[in-house]
Amino acid sequence: MKNKRFFVLILVLGFVSSTVFAQTLTDASARRRLSNVGITVNASAPQTSLEGIREATLLEIVWLSSRVNARNIVITGGTESTGGHNSGTYSHGNGYKVDLRFNSTLDSYIENNFTRDGSVDGYPAYRSPNGGLYVKERDHWDVLVR
Repeated sequence: MKNKRFFVLILVLGFVSSTVFAQTLTDASARRRLSNVGITVNASAPQTSLEGIREATLLEIVWLSSRVNARNIVITGGTESTGGHNSGTYSHGNGYKVDLRFNSTLDSYIENNFTRDGSVDGYPAYRSPNGGLYVKERDHWDVLVR
């Protein structure tokens, strides 16, 4: 009987976590949560929008802020459709991606603590312990959270 209850608990927790992480946030809610932990967004919407960002994407960046001082994290791209963001399922517009400004502290942390995971379009990619993919593009980090 104990094993059956444990199995049901695992199923319920799996459903709840996948449901929670699939939720999206409003721009105001996402900005408030980021601000509460000291993360900066470089501009207001529509230049940098967080409308529809996925909970899991936001949580990855909040987690990162606990590893490097949050003042080292500046979001420069979110869910806006401008700025050369590609469309597709796992895109900025669908809330799966954010861009982060380069910063020597942030760059060093990612490059020395995440696992190198090949490259994307010729740019080096690093995998966080949570599964986020951080691609060091020409002038920013492109972060994908599935």
